[in-house]
Amino acid sequence: MKALAGVAAVAFVVLVGAFVFMPNGVTPKDQEQSESEVKQAIMDRWDAYMANAADMDLDTWLSYWTTDVRLLEPGMDMTGDELPAWGEEFFASGGQVFSLDLESFEIFVHGDVAYQIGQYDEVFQLPNEDRTEAHNYFFARWENEGGTWKISRFLAGPRDAPSEG
Repeated sequence: MKALAGVAAVAFVVLVGAFVFMPNGVTPKDQEQSESEVKQAIMDRWDAYMANAADMDLDTWLSYWTTDVRLLEPGMDMTGDELPAWGEEFFASGGQVFSLDLESFEIFVHGDVAYQIGQYDEVFQLPNEDRTEAHNYFFARWENEGGTWKISRFLAGPRDAPSEG
């Protein structure tokens, strides 16, 4: 009888522990599905961005970023407060993205925040400048805002930077 009570106590502890350490009683299988859905949602956002890059307007472009975004790219250090005015100037003055090809290496999901590492090739033209190509690695922090994944941090640097000798 003592052995049966001991087995029951261990089973109880295991079951309680499973629900205490699984947020909202979510099982590891549920978390996997949720994680894969988040990864797919983020890649769907990128696919839409890349498909529309050449025809993008200001409102569509701004819909990919949180209002408190921080962008750090070669030649650019911008906050969310500055982004709408920069975007308006970019589109109004003939700036254009001709193509964007992005490859995601990894997406790490943590609830309503996800971190992505990858690389991209972009052909674009800033207003009053020549057509330019960028070949960058990137790090993006995504946040879920009301069911829509938006970029809140974006850091990029050149893949073809000269090595320091």
